[in-house]
Amino acid sequence: MEHSLTHRPTSDSSASRWIDRATRRPPPGRPAAGPGRAARRPTMLINGQSALNRKELAERAGVSYPTVGYWFANADRLGFPAQHRRGRSTYVVEEEFMQWLEEWRQRDDWRRKREEPKDLSGSPNELIGPQGVADIFGVHVATINGYVRKSIPAWERGEKGLLPPPDEVEVTGKVIHRRWRRKTITDFKRPGVGRKKGTPQPFPSEAKKKLEITKAILRVAAQDPGRSETPEGLATVLQVSARVAATYLHEVAPDVIKEYQLRPFSDIVAAMTGSTEETRLWQAKQAMRRDDAPQPVFKYNRVRYYRPDELETFLAHLETGGN
Repeated sequence: MEHSLTHRPTSDSSASRWIDRATRRPPPGRPAAGPGRAARRPTMLINGQSALNRKELAERAGVSYPTVGYWFANADRLGFPAQHRRGRSTYVVEEEFMQWLEEWRQRDDWRRKREEPKDLSGSPNELIGPQGVADIFGVHVATINGYVRKSIPAWERGEKGLLPPPDEVEVTGKVIHRRWRRKTITDFKRPGVGRKKGTPQPFPSEAKKKLEITKAILRVAAQDPGRSETPEGLATVLQVSARVAATYLHEVAPDVIKEYQLRPFSDIVAAMTGSTEETRLWQAKQAMRRDDAPQPVFKYNRVRYYRPDELETFLAHLETGGN
């Protein structure tokens, strides 16, 4: 049988294939393009040297594609090799890239070195600079310099900032050298240290006063029948936004719940007589719509909490079939 062949180029000119017009299949002796066929992309040459595009650079360096994009965008600052545009792709000479990559990894060694244990021994009264503080905290010295810049306004007010005020300040021309005694730094609790992920940062002094006011208000509400507190009501008293008031309420509510043994809405659901959880939940919601239903003291973590004596009286009234 005589084959009528046509040449069909693909997106990769080196991977062109022949198709039989009659059978729509490659003729004998010509493998079809697909997963079983080895890729035959020609090597890009720049001035006779092998070159790699962005995807190939990421594979060779073992980094993500966006990291390569960062290298390209900051080529001048990072000393990245020259880029060569060919069509819609950008290439870098492979040999130049591998040399640069080795230098980059050596420059970036501080990221790994800061995780290694350091010798922090020394006299408590020894004066140390930003680098010594960075070694104690286990961060880069640039972080400590940032702490210093942000702490200067607090130091001028006589307060502690992200770092305690320096024990010694020396001015040499236009350069200011700040030093701390080792004990000053080791006794200082750095912001963010010792807190679990998601734990709010310590409240400043003014906020602590409002926390105490919030707790006092909730304590009164827990003993005053029919009184209910909301973030909006607390916001008016504290002269803050409802969102901030909700934060205060969330902070002190567990202590008030434990102190006055407030009972959650789930206790009402458990007291219902329905055969399924959905039925008991529906019955509890209907019961709390009654005019004689107790008012919640407050809502904490989306759960309403009630005074125990009021709730017991109301549930007993429901059991006797009261209307």
